[in-house]
Amino acid sequence: MLSETTCLKATEGVLTTNLSGELVLLQAESGNYYGLDTIGTQAWDLLTVQGLTVQAAARAIATEFGVDVERVRRDLEELAQALLSAGLVAVAHS
Repeated sequence: MLSETTCLKATEGVLTTNLSGELVLLQAESGNYYGLDTIGTQAWDLLTVQGLTVQAAARAIATEFGVDVERVRRDLEELAQALLSAGLVAVAHS
């Protein structure tokens, strides 16, 4: 379970490329690839590149798009759990 202070990092061996605003992720070890839409790409950047917590990333996205921060937080937690389950990210620190 993710806490409000959990930060994520891309796992070793995950390769990414941006194609027209969408992110393609390849987990080199398994050969599996994944795609993130524009908002998912922004979430990836906020969580793994900028090192924001899920809560901070949710505030940033909610502010930019004028939507409910709690809804965004729930969606980001779901995305983060999926990324963790796929082995694309790991907990950097909590």
